[in-house]
Amino acid sequence: MSREEFRRIKAVHSIPKDATVKKFGRIIIIYKENGACPYLIEGKCSVYPLRPSICRKYGTIPELPCAYLYPEKANAAAVAMLDRMMRFSLSNPEDECHA
Repeated sequence: MSREEFRRIKAVHSIPKDATVKKFGRIIIIYKENGACPYLIEGKCSVYPLRPSICRKYGTIPELPCAYLYPEKANAAAVAMLDRMMRFSLSNPEDECHA
């Protein structure tokens, strides 16, 4: 989610104690130890009106199947997406980061 989406959620809901928050530039990833969204309570989104845009897209396009409802499809889609990213990275060496 974006930092702004995270701020909107945080203003209304606390960060669950069992959540891990990672910041990558303008992107925030928040998850439980098992990889699940910490705002998913008993199969329902507890921040639904404020849910991030990535969550709004789940289930609406084949590349982002809902991980809760279709875990096998979501896993297969994630593997395929990572594979495409790796192939793109290897075919475009000028885009690589050299530390």
